[in-house]
Amino acid sequence: MASGPAYHETQRRLCCGTHTLNNLYQHHWIDTATMDRLASALGAADKASSGQHRGSGWLESALRRASDPFAPTAYRSLVPGLGSYDVSVLVEALKMRNARFGMHVLKNGRLEEDLAVLHARLSGGAGRGPEATEDEGRGERAIGVILNRKSRTWAARWLLEGRHWLALIPWPSGSAASGGEQIRWWMMDSKLPAPVLVGGAEHVVASVREAVCGEEGQAFLVVEAVGAGERDSRGRGVGGGEESHGGNRSDGE
Repeated sequence: MASGPAYHETQRRLCCGTHTLNNLYQHHWIDTATMDRLASALGAADKASSGQHRGSGWLESALRRASDPFAPTAYRSLVPGLGSYDVSVLVEALKMRNARFGMHVLKNGRLEEDLAVLHARLSGGAGRGPEATEDEGRGERAIGVILNRKSRTWAARWLLEGRHWLALIPWPSGSAASGGEQIRWWMMDSKLPAPVLVGGAEHVVASVREAVCGEEGQAFLVVEAVGAGERDSRGRGVGGGEESHGGNRSDGE
C-alpha cells in the first residue's frame, strides 16, 4: 500500500481555504484569524483606492448582509472565523511563504494548451526538498496544485452556492537508495477523512480537466522560490495557534 502524506486537516465550518494551505505544506502554519486579517486588509485596500460606495449597489449589499449572516464580504464570510475565502486571500497567504500561483487553468479556448504546459511543469518530480520540480530558468519549483470547484454536496450548493478549495500535492514513493523513488500525487480534500492517491503527473492533469470541465472549476499551480521551503517546511510558522482537525467535520464550502 502506498505511503502518503501524514498530515491531513478535515473540514471545519467553511474553512476549506485554510485547510488547503495547511495540507499543502503538511503542517498547521496558518489559522482562520490570520486568513480573516488578510481578507480585512484586502477590503481596506479596496476601500482606500475606490472610496465608499454610496449608490444603490451599496445599499442592496448592506441589506442583503443584514438579512443573511452567511453572506460573503468581498473576500470572506461576514461572520469572523466562518471562512469562505476568496482566491485573493490565498494569494496573500502564499506570499508569506515566498510562494505564488504560477499558472491558472480554466475552461477557455486555451485549455488543452494549458493542460499540456501544466503536465510539462509537473513532470520529473515535484515538491519541497529533493522531490522538487524545478522550472529551468525560473528559479522556482512546483509544490502543488490548488483546485477550486463547485461543492459536491447539495446542501452547500443550494444554501450557500458553495465552492470548495482542495490541494493536490507531490509525495515521494519507493526507496531512493534502491533507485526506485518516484513522485506520486495525492489529493488533500478536507471533506475526505484521509489523503487519496491520485497517481502521476498525467493523473493530476486528468483531475484538473475533470474539475474544470465538469465542475465549473479552476486550477492554480503553486510555485515557490527554490530554497524557500527548506527554510520553513515543517516548523509552526506564522499564524499558528488553532488546533488541527482530524476525522470528519461538518460540510461547508
